[in-house]
Amino acid sequence: MAVQYDLYTIPDPQDAENELYHVRVVPDTPMTPKMMEKRIEERCTLTTTDVKAALSALSDIMKEELLQGRRVHLRGIGYFYLTLKAVPTDNDAENMQKVRAPQVDIKSVTFRPEKELIEDMRKASEFCPPKAKRHSSKQTDISVMDILTNYFADHEELDRTVFERLCGFRRSTALRWLKRLVEEGKLKNIANKHAPRYRAVPGNFGVSRDQE
Repeated sequence: MAVQYDLYTIPDPQDAENELYHVRVVPDTPMTPKMMEKRIEERCTLTTTDVKAALSALSDIMKEELLQGRRVHLRGIGYFYLTLKAVPTDNDAENMQKVRAPQVDIKSVTFRPEKELIEDMRKASEFCPPKAKRHSSKQTDISVMDILTNYFADHEELDRTVFERLCGFRRSTALRWLKRLVEEGKLKNIANKHAPRYRAVPGNFGVSRDQE
């Protein structure tokens, strides 16, 4: 199956009247944990239950190792490692050298793929233009509602990165949409404001009010 791509324009920082083109993947439906478990079961002697338990153990071990400051190497996939950020107090804002342990926080977990993984994908890759344009500026209220209705038919939660992929939005556009949908009572944040995860409010996107 070919990867769909689209061309996007961004302002040229060197020339305000010029635009730069770049290529981006047109997102497809994300693979769910259940889909992953089933696919693995089909390729080995493990049952879906075994796969689920193994992936759960892998998640726990990765968290333990990353919190020890270690890199985690998954053979054939790549490396995962922790990145940090400093959150200075008002008094220390002008002097980052004064940052102390309580002001350090986790920024993200970074993934660096193995070269062999990239090369293997390059050899097997096929690309095709999208069936329909999906630029941020082209999405309508109706199309976004349809996309989310289809998504919530098989998923319980949504985050910003998945929403970006589903709609082909840039980060800023996705954030504006999510804020609007929360304010309109169509989505609710079930996590926190720094790492939000959203669920459909019953009565929206095909989610029954019986599911409250």
